[in-house]
Amino acid sequence: MNLPAHVDVDAVARHELRWEVVRREIGLAAGKAAGESITDLYASLYDVPREAVAEAGPLRGEAAEIRDRGATDDPDGPRGAGAAYWPAVARLLRDSYRSLKTALDSTPSATGDISAAEHANGRT
Repeated sequence: MNLPAHVDVDAVARHELRWEVVRREIGLAAGKAAGESITDLYASLYDVPREAVAEAGPLRGEAAEIRDRGATDDPDGPRGAGAAYWPAVARLLRDSYRSLKTALDSTPSATGDISAAEHANGRT
């Protein structure tokens, strides 16, 4: 992925790593902390105020927690079909990405070169 020049690549990398570390360190109860990390990641990646993506991040963190808990509890293990938890994960991810899109559509990009929504939709 090519990021616009104004995006702080080091900050994006730090936040991406933090989100993964939080999930590993905290484990099955990482939803809230993971959501906070994702919020920071989105703010850095899309160069928008943290408040603009404060709903999308926690929803994605909750989805990750439900997936991890579901996979742990699933008798078929993490490679199972996940029928008991994937519908909830899918709903939360849809809600998260809709919230992210709404936030990016209503928040101008830092430089005006491209809209944050165009970046989020892979048009760059």
